[in-house]
Amino acid sequence: MIFYFLISCDTQSSSITFLDILFKVSAIIIAGINIFFAFWMFNQKKRETNQNLKKDRGLSWLKTIILDQNLKILYEKFDDIEKELQDLRDNFDDTNKEKATNNLDDIFINFRRKFIDTLLAIDDDLYEQILDKSDNLQAELYNNIYDQGINLNHNPKFNEALLNPITRTKTDIIKILYQFKD
Repeated sequence: MIFYFLISCDTQSSSITFLDILFKVSAIIIAGINIFFAFWMFNQKKRETNQNLKKDRGLSWLKTIILDQNLKILYEKFDDIEKELQDLRDNFDDTNKEKATNNLDDIFINFRRKFIDTLLAIDDDLYEQILDKSDNLQAELYNNIYDQGINLNHNPKFNEALLNPITRTKTDIIKILYQFKD
């Protein structure tokens, strides 16, 4: 009976030891997984914060460098384009068309140098979008000026073919600038 008691005590103590070891190993595994997830969540939060800071920095640069300093250039150049076209409205002969397109070339070049090229400091995609809008406007104006099928002496056609694209493009550029999120 005593032998049986010793064997059963030894069996109980080994099963308690085995369960105790199993418990401790599982606690260590769970603690390790918790530590891993804590570091992982910390790194994800840090990465997300850095991305938000980069976006905020880009928006701040856009506002400070571009919008505060150069937005007036956008309005001035579009006003210059409209003025050049208004001057062309009075006399639509080939000489005046050539003179107007040369002046428009200078205005678009100046617009690109003073406004559009500064966007490269902020974002390449933003630069490409604005440059594309400007180039498309220039091409559309030239096509409409030299299109023999459009009677630009007729005021509604003049507005539709030349002034409306200017307004639409200016609005699109401003929309792109204010929707920029980096």
